[in-house]
Amino acid sequence: MVKLPRDIHEEPEPITKEEIRAFIEVSTPKRRTLYMALKDSGMRIGEALQLKKKDIDLKTNPVTITIQANYTKTKRGRTTHITRETRPCLQRILDRIENNDLVFGASENQFLSVRIEENIFRRARNKLGFTERYDSNYRFKKNLHSLRAYCATQLAEIYGEEFAHGFIGHKKYLGQYIRNKNKLAEKYLRAENSLMIYQTVEVVDQSLTIEQAKKELRQEIKDEFRKDREELFRLLKNKNEIEELLT
Repeated sequence: MVKLPRDIHEEPEPITKEEIRAFIEVSTPKRRTLYMALKDSGMRIGEALQLKKKDIDLKTNPVTITIQANYTKTKRGRTTHITRETRPCLQRILDRIENNDLVFGASENQFLSVRIEENIFRRARNKLGFTERYDSNYRFKKNLHSLRAYCATQLAEIYGEEFAHGFIGHKKYLGQYIRNKNKLAEKYLRAENSLMIYQTVEVVDQSLTIEQAKKELRQEIKDEFRKDREELFRLLKNKNEIEELLT
């Protein structure tokens, strides 16, 4: 008989590319790279702050980040990527540290590192004037989680919500999309334009390219067949003419 109040669910307000650029422009070089990596990869801030140099492979295209199981909220490891616009910034940081050094974290204590980053982001938010809050829970509309949500939103628009949730590490969808890492990287490259906030690249639709190639091949075969047929008719005609002369 007890009536409990219903939870209020407000539609989250997405962070825009212009707003991300604003946060980046008021930040230090290392923090700029952190924010770029978050919006590219959909990592949780706690995951990003535990990354070590050895977890990042700059030789792959796109750059591959291995999130160890002990870094994650779900306790399941996964692979993610960053865009080509973030790669040079990350390269400069990695060139100055050793394999077991933290890339972004200020401390091995994850809780402490997250609190530090939240405080720094709060100061940047106040400086930029992005201080609007949700009425239902009084949380800020722009927060570090907004960068993770940006990645999910961009991927969902291209591949659907299930892929997006799987990519950013939601447990329900995780196993479905991390098994074939080559396929994951290929899909990421095709979505790269949507994730980048400074650069754009021409993305070639490989499926259309293959279809066009098939079409051109069929036309070449038809042309060759037509030429062969014309040549055959010409030879038969000459043969008949020669036989008439001999008879």
